[in-house]
Amino acid sequence: WDERIFALIALVVLTAVAVSGANFEVQLQKVLLVVMILALASFFIGVFLANNNTGDGITGLSTTTTRRNLGPDYDDGESFGTIFGVFFPSVTGVMAGANISGDLRDPQRAIPTGTFLAIGVTTFLYLVMAWLFGASVDRDTLKDFESQIVSVELAAWGPLVYAGIFAATLSSALAQIIGAPRVLMALSRDNIFGFLKPFGQGYGHNDEPMRGYALTFAIAAVAILGGDLNSVGPITTCSFLASYALINYACAASSLAKSPGWRPSYRYYTPQLSIFGALLCVAVMFIVDPIATAITFVLCVALYKYVEVCKPDVNWGSAGQAYRHVQAVQNLYKLQGTREHVKTFRPQYLVFADPLHDRGRQLVRFVSALSEGQGVVVVGQVIIGSFEESVADQRRAREGTFLTDNNIVGFMDVVISPTLLGGCQSLLQLSGLGKLRPNVCILGYKETWAEETDEAISEYVNIIRACFGTGHGVGVLRGEERITYAPPGGGGRASRAGIGAARPRADSVRTDATPTGSVTAGGGGGGATPGGGRREA
Repeated sequence: WDERIFALIALVVLTAVAVSGANFEVQLQKVLLVVMILALASFFIGVFLANNNTGDGITGLSTTTTRRNLGPDYDDGESFGTIFGVFFPSVTGVMAGANISGDLRDPQRAIPTGTFLAIGVTTFLYLVMAWLFGASVDRDTLKDFESQIVSVELAAWGPLVYAGIFAATLSSALAQIIGAPRVLMALSRDNIFGFLKPFGQGYGHNDEPMRGYALTFAIAAVAILGGDLNSVGPITTCSFLASYALINYACAASSLAKSPGWRPSYRYYTPQLSIFGALLCVAVMFIVDPIATAITFVLCVALYKYVEVCKPDVNWGSAGQAYRHVQAVQNLYKLQGTREHVKTFRPQYLVFADPLHDRGRQLVRFVSALSEGQGVVVVGQVIIGSFEESVADQRRAREGTFLTDNNIVGFMDVVISPTLLGGCQSLLQLSGLGKLRPNVCILGYKETWAEETDEAISEYVNIIRACFGTGHGVGVLRGEERITYAPPGGGGRASRAGIGAARPRADSVRTDATPTGSVTAGGGGGGATPGGGRREA
């Protein structure tokens, strides 16, 4: 229990330092860095001063000792995976800069520079120290870590190495204690995981993640009370490796999606390098501990499914969005080169309707049921007025959620025009893209034609003539209020009973539409409605 008590005391002190703020932590890290540099200097000096008469298994630099220690010789129950699992957490500090990116003055420059320097310096030191240990100390002495610390025995002044070991340990722990809560707070503020929302609250002038500190303290305390580093090491290693694998995958996915916003400045970067890094991380996870790896994968899949099911209202610009855009553009190009044939003809609808009015909504619902999500449906809305006065209304209309709220697969197209006819002509010319341009226009029947002025009747007729003039089929819907629809989950189709109920009015639906034909449907609505000094259709 003595070791655990000292570890808990150190945890309390480090947490207090972290709560004091990142600035104080950075200053303390500088002090710890100086101690580690002095300890390394003492170690290197001692290695080169050691000789064959030192005793206690320390031979000094010797080619004979090097040859004896060159190959592996694991104890029973140990392997490369178990040793790697314990060792790997000592190299995870290279991500410390990214964890406190919000507190850096210039993170775009500081993070890559610091990360590459950390990787280069630590890799060099680890390799050189491993070689010096293997060349200066026999194998049995190296394994006997319970009775002595070889680096202390080799050093020119042993107490300084003790100080360096404590400094390295405290530095690594402090980096995680101050970094993990900040990552947790940023994640909770992104609203991706609703159950993490309480950890998004910051406190004080520096917006410190106090709740994250408390959670980190609790997790660390449980690990300390466990008292077995060898059992905690593989779990920590698999967690870090999973994180690194996902980072590599994200980089590769962003590159393959050809997102214009993804421009890595590292000149030697390739997506193949990221894919190799991700696969390497996964392979090492299975080598370290297959059970811990399986648990990590289950947790990752569970978090992914949670986001997929909950669908948080967050737009973080994922690589999947960019990839779907690229695929859509490529498929549209391929479709553009496809020759039309009567057997593969598919109606693409342009609906003249205003979703803000009940008749417009009914018209859109009918066309959505008619297309069954298999063809393009463009809802064309005309705002009557000047561009300067109506541009805000156009933006609001385009950002409306009527289609998504009613599970209608379609697109919204809004134009501003001084006249209804001019707006419809613009929609006929500009709606759609490539082979996905509408070929059938649907509009409501003008029930009040007998009460309308000659100008309004002429405008309505000219809209239909414009549709024929641009090569569109035309459908006029009447009696839409008498159509019933299947309940949610029934595919969104107009029910046969509902359509049949409209037949007493001698209305009918003909489905013999062709690129040059027309569809006539019972039911109806005026194409234009007055309102606010302008008309909307």
